[in-house]
Order: sequence, then structure tokens, then C-alpha cells
Amino acid sequence: MTGQFNLRGTMAKPVLDGKLRLRETSFNLTMLNNYFRVADESIVVNTEGIRFDSFRIEDSLKNAATIDGMIYTEAFPNARFDLKIRARNFQAMDKPKSRDPNDLYYGKLVFSSDMGIKGTAELPVVDGTVTIEEIRT
Repeated sequence: MTGQFNLRGTMAKPVLDGKLRLRETSFNLTMLNNYFRVADESIVVNTEGIRFDSFRIEDSLKNAATIDGMIYTEAFPNARFDLKIRARNFQAMDKPKSRDPNDLYYGKLVFSSDMGIKGTAELPVVDGTVTIEEIRT
């Protein structure tokens, strides 16, 4: 992971711009018990917000999800979304059943999607399709 960011402006109105590059990056989200991998992607931050340009992330089975669009942050912390998320047979979770009574969810979650996310964090507008795939064991 590499990046370069420039911070200018004032304390009252800071301006951040730059790029974060992820190369051969992998991580395990413990709450989902699933590994994810990013081969070579960038996230751009500019005066408008955070831009994803066909940002591709793979699950542990090498199925991909792609994120395109912007998270507009001009009125931070009141961000606005204009995102498109596409996935096919993407395994988001592979969590075994636990003996912990506070553990609220478990199992495999594989989905396909073609959806848009607009609106704000307070009032998101999600439009499109999400299909939870049947798991064959």
C-alpha cells in the first residue's frame, strides 16, 4: 500500500487531495471470516470527495466485486453517494457457527449484484438487484 496526499487550506476548511494505491493487498475481515484481495487498484481523493474507478476486490474464491463512482465529501461529514456496485457470486461471509450466544450471525453469504447507491448516509437510496446465491455443499 502506497499513497501521497497533500493537505492545504485552513483548519476551518482543509483541502485534501491525493491517491492511495493498493497492490497485492489482502486482508481478513474477522467479523465475516473471509479473506479479500486487491491486486492493483487506486482510490483517489480530491476536492470533490473519494473516487472509485472500477475498483476491483476479490473474495477468497477469486470472484470479484467492482465499485465505480464517488463519495462526495464537500459538505463533510454529510457525505453524498453516487456509486455503482457490481458482483457475481461474490462470497462476502464464511463464518462458522459459534458457541458464543452473543454471536448473532453465521454461515456463508454469496451474492450477485448490479446496484446503485445514491443519497446520503442519513438517507441512502439503493436501486438495483441483489441476488443471494444458493450454496451447494
